Amino acid sequence: MSVGLDVEPLATHRRVRSREPDVLRDAVAELAVGHDVLHGGRPLDGLVNGAVIGSTNLVYVRYGGRVLVEAPATGARVAVTVPLGPMEVRTRQERRTLSGEGFVLGQDRATVMRPDPEAGAVVIAVDRVELDRALARLAGRPLPPVEFGPQWTTPVASRAIVDVTWRHVVTVLAGLSTTPRAATRALESVLLDAILLGMPHSQSAALAAPVGPAPGHAARAREWMEKHHAEQITVGDIAAGVGLSVRQLQEVTRASFGATPSEILRGIRLDRARALLLSGAATTVASAACQVGVSHLGRFAAAYRERFGELPSQTV
Repeated sequence: MSVGLDVEPLATHRRVRSREPDVLRDAVAELAVGHDVLHGGRPLDGLVNGAVIGSTNLVYVRYGGRVLVEAPATGARVAVTVPLGPMEVRTRQERRTLSGEGFVLGQDRATVMRPDPEAGAVVIAVDRVELDRALARLAGRPLPPVEFGPQWTTPVASRAIVDVTWRHVVTVLAGLSTTPRAATRALESVLLDAILLGMPHSQSAALAAPVGPAPGHAARAREWMEKHHAEQITVGDIAAGVGLSVRQLQEVTRASFGATPSEILRGIRLDRARALLLSGAATTVASAACQVGVSHLGRFAAAYRERFGELPSQTV
């Protein structure tokens, strides 16, 4: 059983259970990166669980026997591995044993791993271009492409953030029968942010450096929300739309409007819904809510009454 878990990670997202190393290898490679699995011929009892979260894949693999995993240079793919038990990790530059601490497979060099046969490991895999987009969003400005390697040793935050975050995502997924698009985007964002904050890389120092938002960002954020209020957007989307980090966005909207981005967006949606109802452009409450990007009618009605002193059904 994996350390700190009552059940195997992603148990509701089973991909395969097999005694054949090639079957297990192929299931992992489909979601993460290509690799070879070498073993001494003894039977395995392995399994692979995996979830696709937007452009990011989250994989749990347990080989159920002693194997040696050889991963070639990953190139344009980023794969962060978190051993759930002692794992020997070797590259041409170093050799170490890790457990619970994430590491990035070599971008330009092979990585050899000997995982714990029963505890297994979790892998977060994503194309580098997607991580670069997340970097720009998190930094609030464009930065050069992110690179990983032994020359970078200091992360922005604790390495433990990666372990904590994938466990959180697994818990959330286990409680969902379906994953709404907005939830998928939010879960993917926290995974990519955890990689950028918890793994040392070429842009760690730039990401950690304080950068103040420029004047006018608050007004631009409100304009962006006015334009996109009918869409299923998150605070992260708004921040990316105006070139700020989420924290910077929250700071500038509080300073300029005395409200959070979510509160501003809610106000914009309510004002627009009222205008639709008063003009007759929307003839039902459900239609007005749908047209302004609101899906939960109960919360919509309560917020509407708080803002305008009457229920939306009284406005129709």
